[in-house]
Amino acid sequence: MPIAEKVGQSLTATRVQGDRSASQAAHSESLIDLSREYGRGVLPERILQAVDRSLAQGHTHYTTRPGLPELAQAVALKLAGEQGMSLDPAHEVVITCGGREGLFVALQALVRPSDEVLVPALRPAFYGEAIALAQGVAVAVPLPAAEGFELRAERIRAGLTAKSRLLLLPTPANPTGVAVSAAEMGRIADLVAEHDLTVISDETLDESLAGDVRHTSIASLPGAAPRTLVVGSFSRLYNLAAWRVGYFAGPRSLVQPARELKQAMTICTSAMSQFAALEALTGPQDWLVQRRAEIDAKRAFVLAALDQMGLPHSSPQATPYLWIDVARSGLDSDTLARRLLAQTGVAVTPGTLFGPQGRDYVRLSLWAPFSELEQAMDRLRSAFETGLGGER
Repeated sequence: MPIAEKVGQSLTATRVQGDRSASQAAHSESLIDLSREYGRGVLPERILQAVDRSLAQGHTHYTTRPGLPELAQAVALKLAGEQGMSLDPAHEVVITCGGREGLFVALQALVRPSDEVLVPALRPAFYGEAIALAQGVAVAVPLPAAEGFELRAERIRAGLTAKSRLLLLPTPANPTGVAVSAAEMGRIADLVAEHDLTVISDETLDESLAGDVRHTSIASLPGAAPRTLVVGSFSRLYNLAAWRVGYFAGPRSLVQPARELKQAMTICTSAMSQFAALEALTGPQDWLVQRRAEIDAKRAFVLAALDQMGLPHSSPQATPYLWIDVARSGLDSDTLARRLLAQTGVAVTPGTLFGPQGRDYVRLSLWAPFSELEQAMDRLRSAFETGLGGER
């Protein structure tokens, strides 16, 4: 299949956005959008002031190519403190235009034509698109509901062939919110060392961990550390999605080719975005603690409401997303999402956008205000009680 056609298939997401916009006129102010990827709201004044200072000081040009040295140092300290990683910020940390660019660049730099890349069966469509553009082959690793949608070493092992080259490992994961346990991560680390796999660890949701939950990066484990590139982001909990700033970090052997491609593509990340991320990461974290607490409270409320409705769901250790089993509706997720939008004014994301295994699921995000989540749960409860009708 031509690459253009493969990429074109990803426009399903754009179609869903169009459906949502079309229904907005009918529901007007009553539309409740639970399909958002990111939150909204005003950034702390100190972040805006830090950007103003950088502009007043003349930081309106290219930065050093890997990124601001201060921000690279802050990222290295973050990864050292949270995961015990030891990094040279000058050569092993690169600031990117968001986590998406970090993932794209890493895949284009590390995947060779015909390489097989093991990816979770439930994952953002972007994974497959980027692998296809690198002329690699995505191999889906099943995530059974009975196993809590957790990526398991034995499931990865079952997908290995002589062409297996790389593991793309998201933790915490989108759309399920599941973080791989420390014990399972140890088994995965042993597996990738045994089979000489390179790992891209997508940790762009690590800032979204719930409560006291912590995740174990595969890059913190001795057998996997020399072969792992970590990708991170400031988009969600730090609320810097539109500023397009993230990073990748790891051993120089993996960072260098990706760094060269990043520079060829976009030279460097916007200076003002980097100063915003620097202040967000190094300044007082009270606002981040508060945002996590708000998400935790919303998560607990919505999970309780789903239990009352009898709708099975993932048990997310992290992320502002919930993964909900809607098979009882008798509709595939695309049809169900459209009907919910048309009949209740609640927008959710159909599970098929994350792979065929998502046919019976929808993803619901927690970015909406609490009052809107309460209304949404009332509307969903009524819809499932009265029935949305239809056949598969």
